[in-house]
Amino acid sequence: MKQMTAKEVEELLNQGKNLNIIDVREVKEVAAGKIPGAVNISLGLLEFRMHELDKS
Repeated sequence: MKQMTAKEVEELLNQGKNLNIIDVREVKEVAAGKIPGAVNISLGLLEFRMHELDKS
């Protein structure tokens, strides 16, 4: 997985790139807003839910 800044993500989305975005914030944080299409898996659960992610 690659970490990216918000600006990098914005630029790629504006270019029409397909991104698999994993939002690792907690549910309460995501309620304030999120990137459309992002998958929310809180950081504490990520290692247990890695199998759910598309590896390609």
